[in-house]
Amino acid sequence: MKRFITYCSFALLMLLGSIGQLQASTTIDTTPFWDGTAFISSFGYPNTATYGQVITAPTNGDVVLTNFAFYMKLPATCTFTGYVYAWDGTKATGTALYKSPTMATLGSGGFEKIVFKTPGVTLTPGAQYVLFASVSQNTGSGYGSWGSASNVYSGGTFVFLNNTTDTSQWTSTAWSVIQQDLAFTASFVTPTRKILYWNDYVLGTDYMKQALVNIANTYSTSTTIATGLSDFESKVAAGGWDLVILMIQNSTYSTPNFNSYVSGGGRAIYADWSKDSTRGTLFGVTYTGHDNQNVVKITDSHLLGGVANPMSLTNPGWGTFSMGATETSGTVSATFPNGDAAIVVGGERKTIINGFLTDTPTYVADGIDLFENEVLTTLPFTVTSPNGGDRLPTGGVFNLTWIPGAATNFNIDFSTNSGSAWKSFAKQYGGTVFKWWVPPQKDNLSTFEIRVTGFDSNGVQVAQDSSDNASKLQVVKLVSPAGGEAWKSASVHSILWETDETQGAVASVQLYYTLDGKKWILIANVDGNPGSYAWTVPTVAASTTTCKVKALLKNTAGGKGKTLGTAISDNNFTINP
Repeated sequence: MKRFITYCSFALLMLLGSIGQLQASTTIDTTPFWDGTAFISSFGYPNTATYGQVITAPTNGDVVLTNFAFYMKLPATCTFTGYVYAWDGTKATGTALYKSPTMATLGSGGFEKIVFKTPGVTLTPGAQYVLFASVSQNTGSGYGSWGSASNVYSGGTFVFLNNTTDTSQWTSTAWSVIQQDLAFTASFVTPTRKILYWNDYVLGTDYMKQALVNIANTYSTSTTIATGLSDFESKVAAGGWDLVILMIQNSTYSTPNFNSYVSGGGRAIYADWSKDSTRGTLFGVTYTGHDNQNVVKITDSHLLGGVANPMSLTNPGWGTFSMGATETSGTVSATFPNGDAAIVVGGERKTIINGFLTDTPTYVADGIDLFENEVLTTLPFTVTSPNGGDRLPTGGVFNLTWIPGAATNFNIDFSTNSGSAWKSFAKQYGGTVFKWWVPPQKDNLSTFEIRVTGFDSNGVQVAQDSSDNASKLQVVKLVSPAGGEAWKSASVHSILWETDETQGAVASVQLYYTLDGKKWILIANVDGNPGSYAWTVPTVAASTTTCKVKALLKNTAGGKGKTLGTAISDNNFTINP
């Protein structure tokens, strides 16, 4: 179950982490307080170029921003780009943490939900950020409005900037503020694995950095990039890393904390143009002095996926760009033409040392794929999705994912009772994603988990992991009221629900409400399955904070027959006199 952060007064404190039981994800959502018509305008050409929402990052461990969404009513010609920046209280600061491709609405004439997918953007707990869209770097036309809620979110507010095409103003000029919020959502997850990375200098393209972004997009890992040697050493000493990556390409350094981390059994990937002998010994090599060879032949099947073999190297301008070595421990996984080791993998695949720099692979795909393979085989074996709190809509395809570690073949089991018993349902040879078509269920199932067992190429079991918490196989979802709303007696609000594939046709829907969580009162029997119902909220004498709505899908008209799915508000909402 996702935690929805909801608010009912200007002074209400942030509720991050206080709603829900599963620790898998957090969602900030102001849409329950939006009536579907209220708006802010005008955004676009030649009007205000930049609209955004300031947020406060969760403090409960869910620090990876996976997506955010706004509701826009714009012509299709009004193209824009989405961004995430840190916020200093008055303006954006630093560089973009995320930039979307050019986007546009369908131009339907109504509000459309525009989702920006940002997995891998790791935020600092409790810090503020601005999520925004801008036309400043686009060449479209037309303008329109964005959905707007009242001032209901205490972690930030709506901000805008009339910066036309000058993007430097995002970080140099105070933005305008209106004490109002956009209708928006922002979703976060706990990182499955934490990676620390430092590369002292790059002349070409840092393919390792791009590989880390791609891995985060699929596996919700979190990468922290150190700002310098002191910052890197300090962060290594602080601990808590699943993998540390150090690429020394331009100078010589003393790294006692990193050395201690590796000698203590920490997982690490490393390359060093200066050929430091102490660190070389830690990674199981001695350097031969045979430098600047430009072809790498890979012999390790774990590293080959997507990589041309042999792989060519191109020097972007370094004096030394590749460094031959002799293996003293571990396994040679790639060689140079003269027989020197080009990649050496340590015991239990905990370490990898590369004899070439991160910006030297000739072809983009080779560089990115090789480093992705290195990271995925060095990280601990981990089930990443579903990992608890996920919603798997029935009748659709859901990606089951895992970090493979040293394994090459996999057995996939599932449990419908939170791991008390397991059943096998798939085997996969190679790869880290299984596309599972989620079959229709009798009803929502909130106790689903998977377990993946990894085997090496000889069929020997080398690892096993399962979901951290249960997830839901979803037949139907109660969208509104989801929890946190404050509705007035006798006012009219829409009850909204979404239906996925069911075990039979839905002929009608029964709607109920409760004021105390115990007694359910019939609202209506709705024929068909329209997905919405205009509800006149019941009258109460005093504010009632324990209200919920329930929807029952039925296979017979008039609210009769077999129940095909049940959905209840995730959390309580309030009815006021």
